Amino acid sequence: EYDKIKNMQRSVHAIFGIELEFPKNVTVNIEPYYKYFWNMLNINRYKQFNNDPNFLIEKGEAYGLDIMTKWEYKGIYLYATYSLSWTNRKDGLQVYYPHFDRRHNVNLLASYNFGKKRTWEVSARWNFGTGFPFTQTQAIYEGVNFTDNGLSTDYTTNNGNVNILYDDKINGGRLPVYHRLDISAKKIFNIKDVLKIELNVSVSNVYNRQNIFYIDRLSYNRINQLPILPSLGLSFSW
Repeated sequence: EYDKIKNMQRSVHAIFGIELEFPKNVTVNIEPYYKYFWNMLNINRYKQFNNDPNFLIEKGEAYGLDIMTKWEYKGIYLYATYSLSWTNRKDGLQVYYPHFDRRHNVNLLASYNFGKKRTWEVSARWNFGTGFPFTQTQAIYEGVNFTDNGLSTDYTTNNGNVNILYDDKINGGRLPVYHRLDISAKKIFNIKDVLKIELNVSVSNVYNRQNIFYIDRLSYNRINQLPILPSLGLSFSW
């Protein structure tokens, strides 16, 4: 079944870009795009019987706009990007957003090189993104195993497993927004143009934002990503 359709996955892309250069070293790049996919292979989520196909064919599209601007002046570098995007899939029964669909995404970067030979650098990066989609929980139920004893299974005394019934709508929910600030400082030592030593100090998630990693659906405990995290690095090259 897979061999018959694996080579049929195709897509078409339409991308338009324009770059504008302004006085005082300011550059702006704008890129709208559109992508259309057809014959996309995916697991058949609706399979109920053994003779139902294991895979199904989906269609989809992705479109949006990317904007980038940067400015450089005497060791100062400012960089900003903004992305507005939509991605969807059609499986024949419903239209849904894939798990990587993110509506808004912002990246801001600022760095400064200084010192007699520009061997010092300090930088900061801030990232913001709206939440990714996920399939919500419809119910939690006890799953009793009827495989071994069939209809003679005593479901009144047997202890089944805790199972999750997912919502009919695929990826109908959205996770909370994500944002984080990272800062770093770097010093480069050049020893007789033979040995290069780079010392780096950084702090990730400076204001200790509690960005969600996942939620345990059974206990409803929220697990967050890394908290504020300082680090120190030293590298040698020759």
